[in-house]
Amino acid sequence: MPRKLGRRKTIRNPERSVAHRFVLIAFLLPGILIGFSVSPAAAQGPAASALDIRLVTDEADAVMLILQKTKAGEPVAAADWDHLFSTEGYVRLKKREQSLKRPFEDEDFRKFVLSAELAARADALAATLERWKRADLRVAVDRALAYLPSRTAIRAKVYPVIKPKTNSFVFELQTNPAIFLYLNPEMNSAQFENTVAHELHHIGLAAACLPANETEEFKNKPAEVRAVLEWAGAFGEGVAMLAAAGGPDVHPFS
Repeated sequence: MPRKLGRRKTIRNPERSVAHRFVLIAFLLPGILIGFSVSPAAAQGPAASALDIRLVTDEADAVMLILQKTKAGEPVAAADWDHLFSTEGYVRLKKREQSLKRPFEDEDFRKFVLSAELAARADALAATLERWKRADLRVAVDRALAYLPSRTAIRAKVYPVIKPKTNSFVFELQTNPAIFLYLNPEMNSAQFENTVAHELHHIGLAAACLPANETEEFKNKPAEVRAVLEWAGAFGEGVAMLAAAGGPDVHPFS
C-alpha cells in the first residue's frame, strides 16, 4: 500500500530509545549474519550488514519498448514479445501468480500491453519509470536497517512492473527475496523510497529473526515458540511502518 513520506526530524525524545530497545529485544533471535560495510548512518564498524539490493526494471523496460513502437506506428516484432516474456521480472511475476493458482498467460498479457487503456498511460508510465530509476535506494536501506538487529543481512531485488493488477507484494522471502511494485504514476520518488524501505524491513526481519516455517529448525521448536515466531511476523508490520516513516515522531501517512 503506498505510504506518503513524512519529513524526518531529529529525535531527542528518550521514549524513542526505549521503544527501539524494546523492538530489538523482541526480535533478537538467531539469524543470518554476513558482513561488509554499509553507510555509517545505518551501522558502525564490524557490526555493519551485508547488503545486496538491486533495482531490476527489465520487464517494465520491455513493455515500454512495445508501447513506444505502437505509438510510433511501428510493427511489434515477435522478438519484442520473446524478449518481454523472457525478462527476469516477467518470469518471476508469472511464477508468483501461478503459485497462487491464478491464471497468467502470455497471450492475455499481450492483449493487456496492446490495450488502448495502457497506450493512453504510456507517457505517464515512462516518466514514472525514469523517476523511480533515479530514486535513492540507500535511503530506503538505511531506514530499514535502523529498526533491525545489527549485522542483519538484506538481499533483495526490487521489480517495478507494468501489469494488469495494481497490487504490490513481496515474494520468495526465504529463497530469493523480491519486491514487486506496480508502476504507479501517482507514486512519487519519495513515496517509492518509503514503500521500498517498508518492504525491505520485512525482508530483513525474515532473514534475521524469523526462521521459515517449513524448515526443520522451525518444526523442531516447541509449539509455544512457533506461535510466538509466527505472531512476531505480524508485529513486524508495525515496525516496518516505523522504519519507512523514519521514526515514531513522523506520521506514517503524512
